[in-house]
Order: sequence, then C-alpha cells, then structure tokens
Amino acid sequence: MLLRPLRRWLRTTPASARRALGDSLAAALACVVAWHLSHFLFGQPKPVFAAMTTVVCLAPGLPNHLRQTWSMLLGCVLGIVVGDLAWLLPDHHFLLRLSGATLVSMLIAALFSSTPVVPIQAATSTLLVLAMGPSTAGGARLLDVMVGAATGIVFSQVLFTTDPVRAMARAASTLLQQLGDGLEAMQAAVQARSQAQAEHALGRLTRANDALAALRVAVQQAQSESRWSLRGRLAAEQVGAITRRYDRHAVRVYACSLLLGESLSRSLAHTSEAMPASIAQRCDWLVQACQALAHNPVLVDLDVRTAATDPEAPEPGLPHVPLPPPWSMVGEQAQQLREALQALADSKRR
Repeated sequence: MLLRPLRRWLRTTPASARRALGDSLAAALACVVAWHLSHFLFGQPKPVFAAMTTVVCLAPGLPNHLRQTWSMLLGCVLGIVVGDLAWLLPDHHFLLRLSGATLVSMLIAALFSSTPVVPIQAATSTLLVLAMGPSTAGGARLLDVMVGAATGIVFSQVLFTTDPVRAMARAASTLLQQLGDGLEAMQAAVQARSQAQAEHALGRLTRANDALAALRVAVQQAQSESRWSLRGRLAAEQVGAITRRYDRHAVRVYACSLLLGESLSRSLAHTSEAMPASIAQRCDWLVQACQALAHNPVLVDLDVRTAATDPEAPEPGLPHVPLPPPWSMVGEQAQQLREALQALADSKRR
C-alpha cells in the first residue's frame, strides 16, 4: 500500500529533492546512532554535538563526505585549542577576547586548509568554548564530534555508499533524452511550418544545459568517489572510463544539438520550401540515436548505427541532389551531430 504513493512522490518530486533523499536518509539514521553511541560510551546525557556532526558530514550535495568529515574534525580541534588558550587571557573585555580569538582561529585554520568548512568549524568551536566554557564545549564536545565523525564515515563509506556509475548514467540519460525530445519537437515544428512550435522546441534544447551541468557535476562527484569511497574504489576502472567518455563528448553532443536546432529554426523562418527528405531522414536517425543512447547510457558495446537507418545510406529511390541553400547549413549541422553521437558510441566500445 505504501509503495504506490512513494513511486508517485518520486515521479512528481523535483530532481534536486530526489538526489538529496539518500544523503538525507543516511544523515537522519546516523544522528540516532551517534546519539546512542555517545551516550553509551561517554555517558553524555544529551549528545547534541554528536548528532550535529553527522548532519554536517552527511549533508546532501557534498561532493566528498570523507573530506568533509576530516575538515570538520580539523576545524573543531583547532577551534577548541584556540578557545581554551583564550580562556587564559584576562576577562576584562569579553567581546574583544571573543572577536580576537575568532579571528585567530579562522586564520590558523586557513593555513591548514583552503576548504571553507575548516575555518567555519574553527570559529564556531572557539565561540562555543568561550560562550559555554571549556568543560561544556571543550573536551566533552570533541568526544561527541569524534563519535559523530566516525559514525558519518561508516555511513558514507560502508552502509550508504553512492554508486558513481549509476549517478552518471542517470544524468547522461536525462541529457540525451532531453536532446532527443527537443530535436523531435523541432522536426515536428518545421514539418508543421509553425514558428511558435519551433521557438518552444529550441527552448527545450536550450534548457538541456541544466542536464549537461548536472552530468558534469555527476562526473566530478564520480571522480571524487573513485578515490574516497569504498564502492568508488571497487569500480574505479569503470568510473574512469565513463568519466573520460562524458568529459570528451557530452559538451560536443549538446553544442551540436543546439546548433542543429537553431539551423532548423532559421531555415523555417527564411524559406517556404518543405523540409527535404534527406534532412527528415537524418533528423529521424538523430532522434532515434539519442533515445537509444539514453536508454543505454553506460553500455559499453552499444552500436549507435543499429538504432536507426544510417543516414549515410539513404533509402532506395531517394534522389541524390544538392540541398537548397536554406537547408545546406542544416545538413552540415546534422552531420556534425551524427559524428558527435558516433564518437560517443565508439568511446563506449573501447
């Protein structure tokens, strides 16, 4: 009974929320585990800092949970040390001591690491030590942070490890599907002689830039996961091959698709002639090729030439005549997109 509403929610929820679901679930469960561990090991009545640490380490959108954990630990230790030393200063000007210790902790943290979370945690730890006292926010807090960090490492590296190959596959599939749908809509607009539909289709192709950006983020995260996570290390060879593939060809495929869409839109605006049969055949092939690749984003033996009739081999009886001037640029852009898709498919077989 609960599966159907869950599937409906997953279909209708924005992609950003779906991507954050796994990390949010891991952080929520890790909070409970860290709370109980800190209470059991050190007798902390309310180990809030242990639970907060797991949230910082497992927050959604982080490219590297392990690096985040290490950075938080480093910043926390530096901040507590500076805060404890600041307590030795005279208490005549509390706000001056507070601001000075915060400044010093952030500068020292910046010397150790350029990651923003290190100076942030250093300053936060210093403020807590000075505001709550060393007995509350000093060594006791450090123990809580260590428990939370250890819990976060177990959850991010063992229990809830992300699959970098699957993440890239989803992003690549979304990009290729959007490009195929946009080209199909543009072809229908040209055949219907509708400039309004052509503008709408061109907008769909342009908005595929968001999918391209998501793919590039997935590639960067996969490269990081291959070095810093257990599952990434196990699949490092496959991850490396796939990231190289999309690093080389994803932008090229998107750019060629957008240029082809713009060429079709200009041809529609500057000529009253119908789309030549050879152009229609090439567009059909390109749409089917994008859709075939979208359904097999990580398959290494896919041959894009089997997705549709090769436009280099027209149907019998199709006249071999030069394209009229308004459509010659469309033919060139279609050929460039064909070569880009073929290069993407060929890279899957290497």
